[in-house]
Amino acid sequence: MKQHPSAHDIRQSALQALADEINCRHGVDEDALGREGWFTAKTMAEQLGMTLDATDKRLRRRLAAGTVERRIEVLNGNKTSFYKVK
Repeated sequence: MKQHPSAHDIRQSALQALADEINCRHGVDEDALGREGWFTAKTMAEQLGMTLDATDKRLRRRLAAGTVERRIEVLNGNKTSFYKVK
């Protein structure tokens, strides 16, 4: 039996959708983030000549160790993780 969402869940999802829409309209300039030292895992993998899986695994390990920072931004309507070495 399907449960109906509570009013709180509906408000939260509406607020999240609004925040995502605002972020999509303003967008994030990937080049500006790159100048600040923030890079996607895909960009790092290309620069290091490694596979995306290996780069992602290393980034997650370093994120857990606290040597890398993670920032999630909306880029072209999709949530994208950016990483920066501390």
